Amino acid sequence: MGREMIRGIVAFASGGLLAFSMIVFLQYLVGLISRAHIYVRLNKKSDGNVVIPRKEPHNQKMESFAYAVNGLSDAFLVMSQPKQKQITEEVGILEQEITGKLCANCDGCAVCWNENRMRSLGGIRALLHAVMNHSSKEELLVDPYVKNCHQYKGMVEEALQAFGRLELNHAWYNRLQENRYVIAQQLDAMAGLVEEWARARTNIDQKSKLLLSQIIYQVQEKGLLIEDLHLYEENKRLCVEGYVYCKWNGGIPVKHYLAAVEKALHKPMRMGKDTKTILTQEPVFLSLYEDTKYYGLQGIATEKKTGSFINGDSFSFFAMDDGNYHICLSDGMGSGVRANQESEMVVDLLQKFMEAGFRKEIAIKLMNSAMVLQGEENSFSTLDYAMIDLYTGQLELIKIGGAATFIKRKDQVEMICEGTLPAGADAHIEVESVKKQLGNGDFLVMVTDGVIEYLQEKEPEETLAEIIREVKTDNAGVLAEKILEQVMIRTGGHAMDDMTVLVTGIWEK
Repeated sequence: MGREMIRGIVAFASGGLLAFSMIVFLQYLVGLISRAHIYVRLNKKSDGNVVIPRKEPHNQKMESFAYAVNGLSDAFLVMSQPKQKQITEEVGILEQEITGKLCANCDGCAVCWNENRMRSLGGIRALLHAVMNHSSKEELLVDPYVKNCHQYKGMVEEALQAFGRLELNHAWYNRLQENRYVIAQQLDAMAGLVEEWARARTNIDQKSKLLLSQIIYQVQEKGLLIEDLHLYEENKRLCVEGYVYCKWNGGIPVKHYLAAVEKALHKPMRMGKDTKTILTQEPVFLSLYEDTKYYGLQGIATEKKTGSFINGDSFSFFAMDDGNYHICLSDGMGSGVRANQESEMVVDLLQKFMEAGFRKEIAIKLMNSAMVLQGEENSFSTLDYAMIDLYTGQLELIKIGGAATFIKRKDQVEMICEGTLPAGADAHIEVESVKKQLGNGDFLVMVTDGVIEYLQEKEPEETLAEIIREVKTDNAGVLAEKILEQVMIRTGGHAMDDMTVLVTGIWEK
């Protein structure tokens, strides 16, 4: 009886196992058929899911537009080249203006310009050369350049007034040329951006139909549907785009869609910026990108100038869909509200240009041109701009009039002091970058001038590097606070200028 029961149990278990195996097999078969059906549909061009990469008409129009704008930029660049007049030409212009007003109506004109023509002409030209060398009125009257001239005093006054107008014309002409150069830069930047849009990413739908079918199947398994699905490749990294929505009423977290795509592609992905958290029956356009190797965290410590109501420094942290992490730090000239407005304009403009798709070099030049076109004297701001590639850990640093920047690697600190004139000081700004490799646990420390200038040390940069080296922490916020705390101790607790410390650390995911 016991043996028969055991045989019955074994037979039942075997039957159940066989039934379970059949169910699993049928599910696999159904999935395989579903994938095959999706793959067959993708091979047919009737459903519009696949776009064969080709030269789109709108891309051709964009390239033509870029070519035309580039030509316009070249025209403005040619016009911006200064046309220097020779000194002899300018002297001749002033000479005609003075003699036409004074000598033509003088009773002694015939004597001066007939009998003593060369002496009179030489005297007037010597006077004009002296005026152009900024001789004073008193100096010109003490030792007359034109002898025995009844109109000499008026001639001196007229020469000084004429030269003043000439200098003013030079100033306006130089300003015009500078503005033309700025416009040429802006047009060139616009042409470059349009060209990049025309080239854009590479559509790989045609050679990735199997991946597309896998994505559609996995998304459907999550209770979702996707339309207008496309697969792109940019810098050898994948991007998935499409309109996603629920099959039925209710809401499904967007992370389920992310998990489905990751399972289909067999690689970690990340959502684009400003992504909805819940999916409904209303189609939503979503972009997924290959996930980065690193992530960044920042720490901030600030101290406004003693007696001031607002910090004149401005900063910004922002990440882009291309996997780059951006840090901007600007120090406005002076302190207070005006310094804050200037530095905030620098940071805000640069971030907007970068988010619009401009290359960093062009974005910085456009920001600088906007500062130049303000036309206000002494309206300058420094800029420290850093971009960290979170795929590779490479740092690219651009310094425009800023203080030293530091990289902390465990117990070692590297200092970077290269830089140019502040933003807005010169329309012909040169953008040069410094590239460094960052690794897991490294910190980038950026500071404004106020942190270094008042340390009361012979080598303040070396002192600050030592302060950074001595702080033992893996927290970016703690590092920033400790740095500023040690600086304030050395300045006696007084902030002689606005102080800002930005720390960015990167870690492997």
